[in-house]
Amino acid sequence: MTMHGRFYTLKSLGMVREQAEIGPLAGQHDDAAPKLRQDSKCRMRQQCSTPGGDTWGHKVPKGVVAGAMAVMLAACAGMTPGVSRDASPQVKQTVVAERAEARWQALIKGDLDTAYTFLSPGSKATTSLAVYKSKIKPGIWRRAKADKVSCEGEICSVTIQITFDTPKAKGIETQLAESWIIEDGAAWYVYR
Repeated sequence: MTMHGRFYTLKSLGMVREQAEIGPLAGQHDDAAPKLRQDSKCRMRQQCSTPGGDTWGHKVPKGVVAGAMAVMLAACAGMTPGVSRDASPQVKQTVVAERAEARWQALIKGDLDTAYTFLSPGSKATTSLAVYKSKIKPGIWRRAKADKVSCEGEICSVTIQITFDTPKAKGIETQLAESWIIEDGAAWYVYR
């Protein structure tokens, strides 16, 4: 993908197309601009045609490209960071703490589908999404923070500081112990 003027042009099959920014040339009057724009569009259409007449390499406004890139970056941000059982303790602790907090943020939002994706493959093998959804009752948790993480090999223990509400009391704080496992390059919650 290359940027020229106000548009991006997709390149394919190794062919390079040059794009001119559409607008009046230096020294021309603005009344010449419509004709110049039409001529530029015709030239660009010819440059973007294959010998068989098919058109490709369409111009895409920057805003559309920027939006698509934002979506791709967001998707990448949601990807599981790689970690192995042989990683340093600090790396394992950081990755597990981030994953544990991300899982809790999904629970706080009531997004059980996303929370389920954090379960280990073994947990998913024994607990279906439907069973998981029937056992988890979202809506009471307000905050969650990984307080302490310790890892030995591929097994990690996480202490989560939870703030939740009940009908009779608000802002109750407690700690929960969770088990996480490092497997297949990622950290996974062991659901019991």
